[in-house]
Amino acid sequence: MRRHHSFALALLIFCAAALLGSCSDSECAGCADGDIEPDGDSDGDAGTDGDVEPDADGDEPDGDAEPEADSDEPDGDAEPEAEPDTDIEDGEQEGEEEVALCSGVCDPQSDDASFCPDGFAADALCLCDAGTSTWTPVSCAAFCAGEGFVGSLGCGLSLRETLYDCLCARDCEDAEAVQTDCMGMVYTDCTCGTDDPCAWAGNGICDATVCAMLYPGNFFDDSADCDEDCGDVGAVAAMCAGATLNNCTCAAADPCAWTANGACDDLCAQLYPDDHFDDPECE
Repeated sequence: MRRHHSFALALLIFCAAALLGSCSDSECAGCADGDIEPDGDSDGDAGTDGDVEPDADGDEPDGDAEPEADSDEPDGDAEPEAEPDTDIEDGEQEGEEEVALCSGVCDPQSDDASFCPDGFAADALCLCDAGTSTWTPVSCAAFCAGEGFVGSLGCGLSLRETLYDCLCARDCEDAEAVQTDCMGMVYTDCTCGTDDPCAWAGNGICDATVCAMLYPGNFFDDSADCDEDCGDVGAVAAMCAGATLNNCTCAAADPCAWTANGACDDLCAQLYPDDHFDDPECE
């Protein structure tokens, strides 16, 4: 029995060796077909797939994504938080300066939709544009030239849509054009001129107040139409309430108490240079 058992064991070993030698081709074919999983793990074909996932899970997220998120993003967040605060403060200051220099949002329907940023008779006019509702700088010289006038008198009070506008100089030697303005009661540097080309003095209408307001220093004497009887206290009070400029309201006695009204009433000095109150608010 022991010899038979030894013989059977030897035969089994021989057959196993022969079997291993003859199956190498079939094993390779099986690996190519993906049927032999154990050999794929040992040969490294499937091991390659197994190595990719650990690398993706271990190396890329831990090495690339997390360090960049931890080191770069906090620094990037901290600096922008400081910079916007600085920018806002600078922007507010710049915005205030720009508004003063005729820039920014405005209301074209307001009473102060225009102003003379450099004062009366200067070239600059700041106008609230009705289309964009923003302050828009205007050169009076360029505006008047574009409208066909002979020159510009600069920025000043206006009787048109806005309180302040560019005052343009007309050709006062053009008699026909001047008479056209006279007939239309248009106050210009020509019709208000000291030579009174329209003969408005004594026509029953006080034109000097408007002319003095629009063209300071260049208007005719219209005292015959503008002067009133100052003996009627009630009438004078009504003139004061209506801000009428005449010999009564502009008198040296200051019956309207305009020296303390918070405004410079310098037109009185122009209308009545020999008899007017001194307004300290004009100094």
